[in-house]
Formats: sequence, C-alpha cells, structure tokens
Amino acid sequence: FYMVYSMAIGSVLPFLSIYYKSLGHGGKVIGLIGSISPFTTFLVGPIWGIITDKVRSPFLILYITSVMSMVGQLLVFLVDETQSTMILVCITALFSTPVKPLIDSLVMARLGKDRTQFGRLRLFSILGSGIASSVAGRFLKIEESHEASTPPVIGRLWYFWQSMSGFKLLVFAYTVLHIPTFICMRLFQKEHEAQKKTTDNDGKKPTNSSANMKEVIGIAVRDKNIIIFFVLVYLMGISAATGESFVYIRFQEVGGTGANMGTSRLLSSLGGAAMFWYSGRISAGIGMENVLALSLVIVATRFALLSYMTNIYFGYLAELLRGMTFGCFWSSAIVYASQLAPTELQTTMIQLLSGVYNGIGRSSGALIGGYLQAVVGTAGMFKYGAMANAVAASVLLLQVTGKKQINGETKKGQ
Repeated sequence: FYMVYSMAIGSVLPFLSIYYKSLGHGGKVIGLIGSISPFTTFLVGPIWGIITDKVRSPFLILYITSVMSMVGQLLVFLVDETQSTMILVCITALFSTPVKPLIDSLVMARLGKDRTQFGRLRLFSILGSGIASSVAGRFLKIEESHEASTPPVIGRLWYFWQSMSGFKLLVFAYTVLHIPTFICMRLFQKEHEAQKKTTDNDGKKPTNSSANMKEVIGIAVRDKNIIIFFVLVYLMGISAATGESFVYIRFQEVGGTGANMGTSRLLSSLGGAAMFWYSGRISAGIGMENVLALSLVIVATRFALLSYMTNIYFGYLAELLRGMTFGCFWSSAIVYASQLAPTELQTTMIQLLSGVYNGIGRSSGALIGGYLQAVVGTAGMFKYGAMANAVAASVLLLQVTGKKQINGETKKGQ
C-alpha cells in the first residue's frame, strides 16, 4: 500500500508549484494555495482521529476519504481561477488528511512491540514517490517540445498522445495508480480482520478505542521534553513546506528541466529509503533530541545549497539531503509519538503529530516562503531559511548539552 499510494501522490503533488506558476500565479499566491492544505490538515486531523477511534471502522474511513480526495485532486486541474482552486484544494485536504496517519497507526498496531521496524516498512512510501516523480518529471518535458510533423499512419494516436502530455498525463497516471492502491488496501483489510479474529479467539479483548483529544493534548503538554519535541516538529514542518513549494522553481531559475526534477526526486527517495531502513537504530542509538538536531543541521545545509546553487548538481545534492532528513526524522517521530500514548489513543496522537507537522507547520511554511520569495527572491528565501534552521539547531544542541551536564553532576552527587 505504501508504495502504490505514494506512487499516485508522487506523480502529481511534487509538481503542483510548477503547475500553479504555469497558470501565471506569483510567489504569494502559490504560497497561499500551498498553505490551505496543511492548515486544513491541522484543523481536521485531530477530528478524524477522534472519529476513527469512535467508529472503530478504520478501513471504511480509508475507502471513503481516499476516493473523495482523489476526486477533489482531479477537479483542481479543471479550474484556473485562484478562488476556485483554493476551494477545491481545501476540499481535497479535508478528505486526504486521515489517509496516511491512519495507515501508519494500523501498521504500528500490527507491529506491536517491534515498532522500531516501522521505518523499514515506511521506506516503500518514499521509494514509490521517488520512482513515480522520476518518471513524471520526464513526461513534463514532452509539453515543452513536439515534433514538427507526424507520420500519417499513426497521426491519430500521436495526436491523442500529445493531448495527454505534460500535466494532463500526470493526472491520468494519478488516477490509474489509485486502482492498485485500492486493491492493496483491500488485501491489508483482510489481513487485519484475520488477525483481529485470532486475537479475539485467544481471549483478549479487542481494542475499545475511546480517544479524547483533551487527554491526548494533556499527554503532550505534561512534560517539557514533549513540548520541545512538538515545537521542533512544527519548525521541521515550516522548512518542509518552504522547500517543497519553491525548490523546483529554483531549479527552473538555473535552467533545470522536468527530467532534472524527476532525477532529483529519485535521488531524494533513495536517500530517504536508506534512512528509513536504519532510522530505528539511529533513533535508539542517539535519541530523539539528537535526531531532531541533526535534521535541523541538514536542512540548513540543504537550504544553503539551494540558495547558492549555480547548476543543477547543487539541487541534486540538496534533494538527496531532503530525503535523508525526512526518512530519519519522520520515522523516528512516528515511533516516539506512538510511545507517548496508550494503545487506544495512538491514532489520535499520530493525528496530532501530523497536524503539527503537516498542518500548522507546513501551512506557516508555505505562507512565509511565499512572502519571502516575492520580496527577496527564491535564492534569498532559501538563504534566510538556512540561517533560521542553523539557529534552531544551535539552540537545541546547547539545550541537550546542558541537560547532559546536569545529569552528570546529579550522578556524581549521588
């Protein structure tokens, strides 16, 4: 499921900023449109978590939301007006919000005590996205140049192919790839139901989810370290949206093509897959705080590369770092968040995590990035982003170092 679903998403979503730019929109409008989806995610994410835990029919919600979000995304490409686009983006986000967090929570429940293996399953998501984006980027090139003449025998077929080129072809691929997605979803449902029956037959009570968002928020704010964790997740969300909204516009500024963008997505996915595979060991070895500090340092380095890039190879390295950062950070964050809450509240806790990162974090990042891109340009925007992440990483490292010194002095005193 992770791979085919991400292939569908990866065939379209990475290129939305380029699509909006092709409609004549500037940086502020692109940032505004880009902020709608994450802000909607923040508002409705926890609500979906509560609904799922109350209804106790996660796959029914998955089927409904997957279909509705697919229809909404297709409608986005049928309108040109900014207002209509914003409304449809909001509707799409309303239904797409619970899909991945819900799958993540089901997988975490399936793994049980072996949660550190989550990253190795999640790597298929980033691989699927990278493969689809790599191929999709090359199809974008078709829109830029066509042959002057066409052999008469295949004239009609060639005309059909031209009409399906560029973004139209990507939308077609997005739709077709949802077919294997629903098949995998159904297979996963059968396995889940079979495991549930086995658990019931063993005399164990089935999970009776009674999620309460107040209780989850209470868990999140009861400890200083947990608060710092969510603040840093928010900052990572800002950086993620800023980068993804304008990275390919930056590519275009240095002469990058659709094929270059596709190649960069593949490199990003390969780097992310490697980090997803080893994320469990890394997180267990250095701790969540150091994972976050390392992620901030790498993001700062990536933004610096994008700011000062003079050729496409800077972008390749930057996107490789993007995948590595996300692979380690997100897998570790999911595992950490799931450990904060009891089993019956895990779905809501993961939805809260997604709301902070994909919601207010990415929404803020899209707006900030859009404003800075319009004022100081794309390169300047990435420069300020690099500086901000470097400062955040320095503050976190000082906090971690100070905590170690206090713990060391306490042990000596004892």
